[in-house]
Amino acid sequence: MLKKLLLLALPALFVITGCNNSKNDDNNIPGMSQYDLSSFGALITINVPDTTKTKLEIVAQGSGSIEIRSGKDFQISITPGEGDFPLKKSDISSDDVKKFKRYVVDEPTSLIWESQVSGLEPEFHFYTVIKAGKDSYLVEDIKEGDPFSEKAIQKMADAAKSIKAKETGNS
Repeated sequence: MLKKLLLLALPALFVITGCNNSKNDDNNIPGMSQYDLSSFGALITINVPDTTKTKLEIVAQGSGSIEIRSGKDFQISITPGEGDFPLKKSDISSDDVKKFKRYVVDEPTSLIWESQVSGLEPEFHFYTVIKAGKDSYLVEDIKEGDPFSEKAIQKMADAAKSIKAKETGNS
């Protein structure tokens, strides 16, 4: 009887512990997987949406930016550099088309804000700088197509925060 119980329990244990499709680290985000961007010229990793559910498109731009798209609710741009928060905040508040409504997050290295085009649903955006090793990266949503919900922007911002310098193995 004990053997039968163990035979049934062991596969269940493997199923329960094996359902995480991300690498084991402290940056796991549910429904996301760690992706290495070194083949696109950046020695970093980032969590991206689970590619079994949506197609992942990554494109290195001539400007040095890397654009990552997965479905209509995950579209980010990663650009080497520090960004310019005072300029960005000025641009946000003076936009005559996308009228600024409020900051959801207003921190020294991260902004999430709500804006609205007259007569349309509110939309959300983010702008953050991530330090990965000795390099800094400006990460923001790609402002094309349908507007993003607050939930979608939060998922993109969380992915940005997962950026880590890639361990090269050289000491």
